[in-house]
Amino acid sequence: MSKIKQLYVNGCSFTNDPVIYYTNKQKQYCDFFKDKYQFDVINRGVPGSCNRRIIRTTLRDCLQFDSTTVVILQLTSLYRTEVDSLDQSWQNDDYFDPSQEEIFRSVKIADDSNSKPVKDFIKSKSKVVSEKQMFDELMVDLVMLTSYLESKDIRYFIYSHDYVSDPKLQPHDSTFFRKIKDNKNITSFFEPLSYKLTNDECFYDTLHGHLTEKGHYEMFKQLDTLINIFD
Repeated sequence: MSKIKQLYVNGCSFTNDPVIYYTNKQKQYCDFFKDKYQFDVINRGVPGSCNRRIIRTTLRDCLQFDSTTVVILQLTSLYRTEVDSLDQSWQNDDYFDPSQEEIFRSVKIADDSNSKPVKDFIKSKSKVVSEKQMFDELMVDLVMLTSYLESKDIRYFIYSHDYVSDPKLQPHDSTFFRKIKDNKNITSFFEPLSYKLTNDECFYDTLHGHLTEKGHYEMFKQLDTLINIFD
């Protein structure tokens, strides 16, 4: 087994929260992994990200990695999508490698700050794309990503911080869903890890589920127990 040299994490603000890391100068769950295992950490989480961005940029970045890297992915709500961001350079995801600027930006359906064209796009998409279809698309993306990581012997763990979809959703029994459901390195989409944190001190934003430093430490302990890839 190769010696682990770095941890790569990706997600939305549940993984990289500017309130915790930049404003409060506190630790996030990946920082506790760094403290315990003494390896480098790359945090590619971007607040507001949709799953397509999280998966796509992970695949892009992992082209440079080998079995000395461990990947942790945090998934988010299906009800986020992407639009062209060429005129929004401030939101380009270029922190890791400026030569690989993102040409899309993630948008949330319920975000009142969206422009009218974006709101119209989201409204139109929601009329023709069902939640089941969005879930199917996520399964396909995950199969492609995990297959690539396995081909390079890169260990990974993928979890849902909050509900990815309506907890009552009945997914299509596709080969993609079965493959992901049976994958021991992926937690259930209907059992979010943040729901196991019952202490209010773990959250500074209970409505949206954002963690305090204490919450990040408790999330680290959960992940550290579940992953078992550092042994």
